[in-house]
Amino acid sequence: GRPSVLKGDIVHVTWLSKLFKGRVVQTRLLEVVLDFHKSFTEKFNAKVNRVDVHFTFSRMAYRIMHEGCSLAETSMKEIMLLPTENTKDDILTDSVPRSVASVRFANRDLNEEQRDAVQKIVQGELRPLPYIIYGPPGTGKTTATVEAIYQLAKHPDCLRILAVTPSNAAADILVERLAQYFPPSAFEMRRILAYSRSLDDLPSAVKPYASDDRTSEGQKLEALTAQIVVSTVNLAARFSRWGIPKGHFD
Repeated sequence: GRPSVLKGDIVHVTWLSKLFKGRVVQTRLLEVVLDFHKSFTEKFNAKVNRVDVHFTFSRMAYRIMHEGCSLAETSMKEIMLLPTENTKDDILTDSVPRSVASVRFANRDLNEEQRDAVQKIVQGELRPLPYIIYGPPGTGKTTATVEAIYQLAKHPDCLRILAVTPSNAAADILVERLAQYFPPSAFEMRRILAYSRSLDDLPSAVKPYASDDRTSEGQKLEALTAQIVVSTVNLAARFSRWGIPKGHFD
């Protein structure tokens, strides 16, 4: 098999004692399609010539993680990073709950615990402390999360929501579940894709919510104009680099 290679990665190829750098444009099961400068492609004959290939490791994800650790000290501060018994009272001094009328649940099949969790998230009495929904697989965590996003999106304050997931598959599932409430024609919800993710890789129900424009300006515009933005946490960490201001999402 081949090393783990993603679209956009750089591959070093040595031919005739010269080093050429190619960019991965497509990955297949046992093949990788590369894009090279014409100085290489116009002379190289794949049927005759042989090259030495060196796969490089992209450090971007780790650079973003390190940047996040560095910023945490100033943005979250000690009160959030190293909480004490009095942390809750100190943080909630200026907290203002949202004004919420009686919640009309879109999903009528929610159980009592799910309804209670959604109501507390929507009311936001403990903001900016996080609300954690936990439980074993199959207990309805995603179902409660989808309902909470729906309720926040329908709130009179027109809240802007950034939903991040640990993986592309999880982000796609979230969009699929939310699609029943937010049709793609309204452009209320957008699925922001990393450069390495192709539209062809998306489930059919998710494709209408994504764009093939992977430029930072194009993705920035999508993120700024949509009410609900769904992305992986790794890609969302780059939003500030695109110029999306802090506090844009509620």
